[in-house]
Formats: sequence, C-alpha cells, structure tokens
Amino acid sequence: MWVSGMLRISHTGTMTEGLRYYTENTVAGTVSRYDIEVTELIPNKRIVLVSETGMITFTADYDLVDAPEGGTHVTCRLRFKFRNFVLNLARPAIESMARARVQTDLEGLNIILKEGFLLE
Repeated sequence: MWVSGMLRISHTGTMTEGLRYYTENTVAGTVSRYDIEVTELIPNKRIVLVSETGMITFTADYDLVDAPEGGTHVTCRLRFKFRNFVLNLARPAIESMARARVQTDLEGLNIILKEGFLLE
C-alpha cells in the first residue's frame, strides 16, 4: 500500500461515489480506525473523502490536473476537526505531521507509478 502506516483497508476494488470503507492506520504509535466515505468522485479530476469517526475527523480533497510534461499534478487539501480539547491544543504539531506524511506518501506513489508497479 502506498499510504504509510496503513495496516488494513476494507475495500480494494474500484472507487465509486458513495463508497464506504474503513482503514486501520498507525498514527503516532497508536492504531486508529477510520470509517471513510467517497462523497465526490469526478474521474481523473477530483476525489473527496470524509471521515467523521474517531477523535480526529477529516475531509481530504484531491484535485488532479494533467501536467504539461505528462503525468498528473495532485493537490491534496486536508481539513481536520478535533473532538478533544487536548488534541486541539496540539493542532499545529498534528497538522505539521499530517502535511509531512501526505507529502511523503504522494512522493512514494509517484515513484511506484513511474516504476510501473501495479498496486494490488
């Protein structure tokens, strides 16, 4: 899997709008489960994922644009909501950690795709 820390995912088939699945991930040494819904899917253009379970809820927007030199530019915007005052105090550190992790994961995906590996 190209997402670092992901231990399990309940769905590995075609992504469709309205799809609901869960993932189990290791975050800061703790295993967390996220129930996720694909709320918007425009093939080759846009994907929006929403998770409203757990102490940290999120929306992830992925915009895909054809690159002039070939390939695709991906812009990812994450919005977090914290259900715990202590987590809210740690927001800057959590956001920084999330930004670094997403950047690393997208760079890893880019390498996988350039090398022609199939994701199974």
